Amino acid sequence: MLPVARGASAAGRSQVCDRVPVSALAQGHAKDEPVTRPALRLVPRECEQSVHGVQMPGVDARFVAPLGSVSPWAEAIAGWTASLRAAGSSENTITLYRNRVQNVAFEHADPWAITTRQLEVFSGDLSRAPATRKTYRSALGSFYAWAVRHEIAADNPAARLPTVKMSKGKPRPISDDALEAALGRAEYRERIMLLFGALAGLRCCEIARVNALDLDGDMLLVHGKGSKERWVPVEDFRLVKAIKAAAGTPGGWVFPNGRGSHIAPQHVSKLLGRVIDRPWTAHSLRHRFATRVYQATGDLFVVAELLGHESIETTKVYAQMSRDRLREAARTAA
Repeated sequence: MLPVARGASAAGRSQVCDRVPVSALAQGHAKDEPVTRPALRLVPRECEQSVHGVQMPGVDARFVAPLGSVSPWAEAIAGWTASLRAAGSSENTITLYRNRVQNVAFEHADPWAITTRQLEVFSGDLSRAPATRKTYRSALGSFYAWAVRHEIAADNPAARLPTVKMSKGKPRPISDDALEAALGRAEYRERIMLLFGALAGLRCCEIARVNALDLDGDMLLVHGKGSKERWVPVEDFRLVKAIKAAAGTPGGWVFPNGRGSHIAPQHVSKLLGRVIDRPWTAHSLRHRFATRVYQATGDLFVVAELLGHESIETTKVYAQMSRDRLREAARTAA
């Protein structure tokens, strides 16, 4: 089996990876075979648990050096993600950061020979959205900071990457007509998901994890990003009924996956994307909730608490000021 060349397309890498048998991973080169530094081979997902006896849980795309030894990328990524997990980082964050670093690994065989300039060229690709470039900077900074802390690397080349400027977002609450249209075409499960987003302000990852055991009266304990929790009132009878109906099921999940747990957040987003008309998204439901609460209360702190935001500046992106209030305010200057 030929090694995957650096710069090969994602589709090409996937095809080769899928065909690599486990036995092939142990095959090395002959001692007298001339060896340059080719690209790293990928180990398929089913081989993730152990490579040459080294346990590496959580590394999605395994990097194995051509001589049969585990590459420095694989060992480092495994150790770094274990550190993130020990520090309490959420699995979503770990997965995102790991994918960012692995993308760099596809382009550079040696993690300890990369320069700041090379990282700038890679992470500064303007074809990527600013938010994506920002997560590259954060992930690489975290990875190399871990390596320096453990004396694996002498320097953190990502520490000198420029700060990514983010444009200030604007509230994009889904319109009432678009929400009604989505509810009309949705099946029961998708309808409840829509209501959790529009009437309770839940993210897709939070909708996926709604559990009957978390309902206390009319208050729902929401498991948010970064292992943070908050209480959100659930007033709509359809949502209360759906939560209580899950109380008698194994696990108590409102949206079970059939394997004893809940469905993935990505699946929630996919299902909602099928019933919501463009340009609206599942997150537009959360913007609608924030806007309605802000228009009713005028209190951004209340909105922030309900959304699970630590910063009021973040909440401002969600809550849209009504034009009537703007007109009333402008009239005071007349």
